[in-house]
Amino acid sequence: ASSELGIPLTSVYDTLVYQDLGGSFVAGLAERWEVSDDGLVYTFYLRRDVHFHDGTPFNAQAVQFNLDRVRDLGAASRKAGQMLGPYQRTEVVDDYTVRLHLAEPYAPFLDSLSQVYLGMASPAAVQQWGSEYQLHQVGSGPFKFVSYQERQSLIIERNADYAWAPEIRAHAGPAYLDRVEFGFYADPATRLPALLSGQADVMGELPPQDA
Repeated sequence: ASSELGIPLTSVYDTLVYQDLGGSFVAGLAERWEVSDDGLVYTFYLRRDVHFHDGTPFNAQAVQFNLDRVRDLGAASRKAGQMLGPYQRTEVVDDYTVRLHLAEPYAPFLDSLSQVYLGMASPAAVQQWGSEYQLHQVGSGPFKFVSYQERQSLIIERNADYAWAPEIRAHAGPAYLDRVEFGFYADPATRLPALLSGQADVMGELPPQDA
């Protein structure tokens, strides 16, 4: 399911804002932001030192590309599309400033923008791979996407260039781990044996009797 993929992909993509443990919003790819009094316009001032894993610069045009793409996918991107709510368009003010326009006030908007489903992808990679993008994902996060085999595995590797972690992370630079392999154990009965045998180091969603 796409929600399960959100766990490994959180390390591949950065978001405009992040939430701390108390639920407050903190800077991410956006250094700061303002919301108009009527709640219809969100202005984001972007970091200038970020690039995607393929070398493409992160800028206002990338934000516009990503959010308009989700909007235009509509039902094809149900989860992300719903999260955008009444989003209408992104206005590029300059290379590092965007205004996001909403049709009506939408209280969960910052929450939506903090989640991996609205993480920022490389426009160049999305355009290059088209419908195959799911197998060639490119973000700007602490890990690079290596490979994905549906229902089997997803592999990510350390991004040695990473230098823009949000303040809520304990460590600002590149990740400590070189590589992480995620395996998918669809049958709940197979999860505990994989953990006990050392086939897996960490396991999510163990059946309660096994936990």
